[in-house]
Amino acid sequence: MKPPLRSQTRVRNVRDERSAIRLLTRRDLSCILTSIQQLNACNEPDAFAFEVLAMLLSLVPAKGASFNRLEMQSVGLLCQQYPQRNLEALTEQSRKSFLEFQDQHPFVSLYRQTGGFGSVRTSDLMSQREFERLAIYNEYYRRFDSRFQIEFTLPAPRDVCFAIALNRADRDFSERDRAVLELLRPHVAAGHRTMRMQLEFKALEQCADPARGVVLVSATGRVRHLTSSALCLLEKYFGKGIDGHLPEEISRWLGHRERLLASEGCLRERVGPLVTERGSHRLEVQARCEGNGQMLLLRESNAPPSPSRLTELGLTPRQAQVLYWIAQGKTNPEIGTILGASHHTIHQHVNAILEKLGVENRASAMLRALEVLGLPKTAQVARS
Repeated sequence: MKPPLRSQTRVRNVRDERSAIRLLTRRDLSCILTSIQQLNACNEPDAFAFEVLAMLLSLVPAKGASFNRLEMQSVGLLCQQYPQRNLEALTEQSRKSFLEFQDQHPFVSLYRQTGGFGSVRTSDLMSQREFERLAIYNEYYRRFDSRFQIEFTLPAPRDVCFAIALNRADRDFSERDRAVLELLRPHVAAGHRTMRMQLEFKALEQCADPARGVVLVSATGRVRHLTSSALCLLEKYFGKGIDGHLPEEISRWLGHRERLLASEGCLRERVGPLVTERGSHRLEVQARCEGNGQMLLLRESNAPPSPSRLTELGLTPRQAQVLYWIAQGKTNPEIGTILGASHHTIHQHVNAILEKLGVENRASAMLRALEVLGLPKTAQVARS
């Protein structure tokens, strides 16, 4: 059973940076600025969590801190703690105890209600006596002598909760402690998002699929990062190197896509991908929101044969359609039925095609068409 929130208590986050700064000394602010610089310099995804926890504990004294990933729709918990010696205490039984009683935790209840929150203490949500009566406290937190907690969440995919928690045994966290965490929280969130993307790119690069690529685009439309395969695909289909900007065709498509999504009643799944063809191949570009920017997913595949390609032979669009169906092994009457034209009209188109191609018969015209369409020749010629 979920514990009720205290009737007269609301999450008393520091409302803005000005009120937070008034609670801090010059030394506090200097240490925070130094920590932000160190955080921005961190480029090791695997070490990011421990770097963040060590930084927070240097600014907000506590017994320990943890970087948690909780699967909201399944039984899953990943927990990185600092100092590292606390990891020895997090046994499988402890993990099972947390997952069994997780819905009792006031932070979990708050996350399910709000989808994310700033720096909140357990005492903001219930009294200390109420917290220590919960099974999750007695079966889990009491083992680590963690009586007081403060926590904030980070932006995360749906049904996943990323949260950072600090724990104390002797006293509650102050408004000064909350102010420090609130000033650091957006920088931790930005760093975490960057580290997650770097891990995704590392995994994509290891796949080494030349037919797929990923591009990260900022809110202003600049290219922040792209895989090597994405660079090759963009240069192949749009003809020039990437100097921090997307090709004009993709930029226009993204703008059109955003306008469609902003229009009332437009469903996201109705906004199709950008498709461009080059020879016998096609490139499909899809977009998805990623933080404040977008992630572009590029996929190359064999393009389905299209009659319009045959205009490369100097044919009119109608003649290209006739030749396309000749290449499919159709007779003049069959082509006339497909195109809604008479047998006599199709016969005239065929004669014009043979003259433009400089060939003497349908079989030779078919071979030229199959070559342009990139289709196998043997089976179709045999049928003719």
